[in-house]
Amino acid sequence: MTLDDLKLQIKDEPISRIIENYISLQKRGHQHLGLCPFHADTNPSLTVNNSKGLFMCFACQVGGDAITFVEKHQNLDFMGALEEIAGILRLNFSDYQPKRSPESPEMEMALRILSKAAQIYRKVAVGSSRTDFDNFLLERKLSEESAEHFYLGIAPKGSVIVPYLESIPNSQDRKQALQSAIKIGLIRQQKWEGGGLADTFSERLMFPIWDVRGQVVAFSGRAMTSGQESRGKYINSRESICFSKKQQLYGFHLAKSAIRQSDAVILVEGQMDLIALHNAGFPNSLAVMGVGLVEATLARILSLTKNIYLGLDSDIAGIKAMERINQLCMEHGVLPRYLSYTPHKDPDDFLREVGRLELTSLIENSPTMLDLLLEGLIPDSIPAISDQKLAILQQAFALVAPLKEDLMGLERLFVLSKRLGLQSTSEQIQKSYLKFLAGQKPNAAAHRPTRVQSETANHQIVAPISEEGPPLEEGFAPPVVESPPPLSAAERNLLIEITTNPTLLTHENFTELLDFIVSTSVKSYAIALRNLYLEIDQVEYVRFVTALLEQQDFGLAVKECVGGALFRYQHRNLSDRIVGRLVCDIGVKLQRGQLITKRDELKRKQSCCSNEEELNRLMVQLMEIQKKLSRIKSPGK
Repeated sequence: MTLDDLKLQIKDEPISRIIENYISLQKRGHQHLGLCPFHADTNPSLTVNNSKGLFMCFACQVGGDAITFVEKHQNLDFMGALEEIAGILRLNFSDYQPKRSPESPEMEMALRILSKAAQIYRKVAVGSSRTDFDNFLLERKLSEESAEHFYLGIAPKGSVIVPYLESIPNSQDRKQALQSAIKIGLIRQQKWEGGGLADTFSERLMFPIWDVRGQVVAFSGRAMTSGQESRGKYINSRESICFSKKQQLYGFHLAKSAIRQSDAVILVEGQMDLIALHNAGFPNSLAVMGVGLVEATLARILSLTKNIYLGLDSDIAGIKAMERINQLCMEHGVLPRYLSYTPHKDPDDFLREVGRLELTSLIENSPTMLDLLLEGLIPDSIPAISDQKLAILQQAFALVAPLKEDLMGLERLFVLSKRLGLQSTSEQIQKSYLKFLAGQKPNAAAHRPTRVQSETANHQIVAPISEEGPPLEEGFAPPVVESPPPLSAAERNLLIEITTNPTLLTHENFTELLDFIVSTSVKSYAIALRNLYLEIDQVEYVRFVTALLEQQDFGLAVKECVGGALFRYQHRNLSDRIVGRLVCDIGVKLQRGQLITKRDELKRKQSCCSNEEELNRLMVQLMEIQKKLSRIKSPGK
């Protein structure tokens, strides 16, 4: 079975059956009505038509098929929406996925050994002699269900992995398995002369580390008694062919459904913190491994939710890590919230000492990390000298800089300037901030240390934000991820007109319109629709356009606009005169929209000019654009 088979099964289902999993629907005649979840709807304006297989909100003009609805409602990509709907229809999504290319023999061997090791450790833990394991669960207030869910095991004293590998009958397989286990750090050659092989992990509580697909790729071994901690509280697998610590999020495959459903994620550090949270009823939790996140791991999180709660340890190292994560999130337009467990160190301690209700309250009342850092810049006594106030504002510029020109940052700067007693206007603050951004070096985030409460004492500690940012693998350059600009009103008008009146696509002047389209997605859709329309029968139009939207990635903004147009589509025979007039009107709107976009960009640059020469040059360009706008008549005139 293929993904096309899955899409056909989804289309065979009434669209109302899928949408009613997210909102309440009431049957009205041959359609269903409900409150639109995509705007503040008080009077049901979302219509669902099973015969068309489409939904449409006549208030906010969003429409499409079941897949588009789930993509937008659950903030998922196309494949994520398919997986979500497969779950609703009780279908096994993996049955429809293309078979993965086989792993390299070396990787396959390593994964097989790691999987078997997890089984062995688990078998030891649930065996007859499990006093230490039971005591640990009791002390940590962990249920047996949690232990099973996270497949906790025990590495006993001595070796269990080496004997298993040495028992492999085939000599060649045995040799390869032992070599692989040494490479990934599961077993080791003993140092004493003539020493044989021994397990790396001994007398440890074992946490399997999984990749995003749920395959065991590494282990973390924790001391179960205080006496063992002298050798290290945690011993972790080394970096290997199947394990890169920076790229892993502990518990991702177990938490992703809960994160989607709750539209929020709690980030912690360490396996015990994560297990404690899941055990207490917070299944939307993930654990970072190492010192923080890199672009790839953050992208996985942002594909599920934009609501991030930073709940790492409340010590200096944890605070520094949260500040790095916060900066990375802000670069993607996301403001994480901060959880302080003071006077406790971490969520595990907090839950055992205080309880889940207090943690729920802590989450509900948590400030954004940015607000906390900005608050830390304000001294107890506001200085009277303006230069000192402006120096504080400059430090605030550095904190807000990852947001670029986002209003979330600008508004905070305006409020801060008032609290400092500065007499500058909002326009002056904004101009100074834009000038700061223009002169900022890449990745520069230098500002004075911020004050965050330490769990180790009742006084404040100084926790400077690192200038380094999250560490990257050698030779790895993170991709520059830019959100596509929103569709202009003129581009949305084009999408609606050519979808509801596809005869426009055959007009001799239609290709000239493509030069005035800014969005590459809109342009790609217009070209693809024209090619499609010339090849299909009119009675199959809606079905083929819906299939076109699924086959090519035009982006959600295009899909929801076209989906709404398809919902309203009715075949019409337009005269040549009307078609020509519509094409002309669309062209005028697109030209004006393109010029207005350029004008607004020049005005933005004008507000942060650094010299008179540059200002004059921009003024000339603005006057030229204004002349062009005045020469273009508004549509219908």
